[in-house]
Amino acid sequence: MKNKVILVLFIIVFVLAYLFGLFLKQREIQSENLDFITTVKSQCNPSLNVCSATVFDQNISFYFKQQPIPLKPFQVEAELNSLQPDEVYIIFEMEGMEMGFNKYQLNNAKNSVWKGIVVLPVCSLGRNDWVVNLYIKVKDKYERAVFYFEQKNNL
Repeated sequence: MKNKVILVLFIIVFVLAYLFGLFLKQREIQSENLDFITTVKSQCNPSLNVCSATVFDQNISFYFKQQPIPLKPFQVEAELNSLQPDEVYIIFEMEGMEMGFNKYQLNNAKNSVWKGIVVLPVCSLGRNDWVVNLYIKVKDKYERAVFYFEQKNNL
């Protein structure tokens, strides 16, 4: 009996340490000393339309290939035209809410098209007002395009 209690306590401590590590990693990513030149906000919904923004003085396009459903992988795509970035990634957020670790790297699929498989986190409060941040890094400088969308409740 005593061994079972010790094992359960060990597992609880391990899980808590793991979750705390994820929390710290997310904070590290969010608090990186990113040298943002600009942040462009768009009211365009990437789940319904091909959205555009201007980053690094170039017009880019961004959209979801499928309707996002929480916890179900879907593909996103960014067409960056003549930009040749070092890194492209997205992070899902909600205003005033911690959404955990959800940084997704996009990969250069061909020419100027960057793709990735992402997973929309689930909101424990049932909210569906999302913000997707598209980060683009060129020569140690970051620019961010911000898009807003509402996820349909398809759980």
